[in-house]
Amino acid sequence: ETKIFHSLKSKIPFFLILCAAYGIFLLVLMPQARQAPFYDDDYFAFLQVRDLPLRPWIPWAPDESLRRHPVWLYVLFFESKLFGPNIAGYHAVLFTIHFVNALLAAYLVQRVFRQTLAALLGGLLFLFSSSSYQVLISIMGARPLSLIFFLMAVFRWLDFLERGRRRDFFLTLVFEAVAVLTNE
Repeated sequence: ETKIFHSLKSKIPFFLILCAAYGIFLLVLMPQARQAPFYDDDYFAFLQVRDLPLRPWIPWAPDESLRRHPVWLYVLFFESKLFGPNIAGYHAVLFTIHFVNALLAAYLVQRVFRQTLAALLGGLLFLFSSSSYQVLISIMGARPLSLIFFLMAVFRWLDFLERGRRRDFFLTLVFEAVAVLTNE
């Protein structure tokens, strides 16, 4: 038990640095997000979830590009009930999902390379990468949310390779299925 506590205690500065970077990220992007418009994709997604209480199968219907995003559309439905027409709320959720992905990316680097500095740099690069910022322009957050589930599947797969437990293999399949259903 003390080994786990010591391991977590040594990661606190690492986590605090990423949190400070996330704070800077929010300071820079939230003022822009408050003034950003909704895009056509956003309106189409709102149309898809508008009647969700009456027709719960709606998120399984294809969008204009014949894709389905059922998990994301259920999330969007709940967000629309929380935030209504306030676009800043949607962006705050999306930025938080992005931060969770940065933490997971850092953890993946730490787990694979066993280097804390490399993990910190990996997390910071992910957080401030302009390519990942591109998916944060619209509120359609299916891809960032899908990445969370995909990374969780990767972690469960690594656990399966290390320990050989069936539960880890099953969880790999579950997380991967949810990732696909988030952004099919």
